Amino acid sequence: MNIIRALDLAADAHKRSGKPETIVSEAGKPLLKVEAADCKGLKLTLLPHTGGTRAEAETALKELLDRHWT
Repeated sequence: MNIIRALDLAADAHKRSGKPETIVSEAGKPLLKVEAADCKGLKLTLLPHTGGTRAEAETALKELLDRHWT
C-alpha cells in the first residue's frame, strides 16, 4: 500500500506545491490561474482582461474540468 501511496503523491505533487498553474491561450495570453486549495478542491481565478477571448476561456474551463473531474 505504501508504494501506491507514494506513486499517487508523486503524480499529484504539482497540485500540492502551492505554485499556481496559469492556463494561457494559444497566443500566450493568461486565461485562468489554478491553485490547489486543499485535497478536496481547487481555487480558480478567471483573468478576463488579459487579452484572451471568452471562447478561449470557456475552452480552457472545459479542459480543466475534463482533467480534474475523474
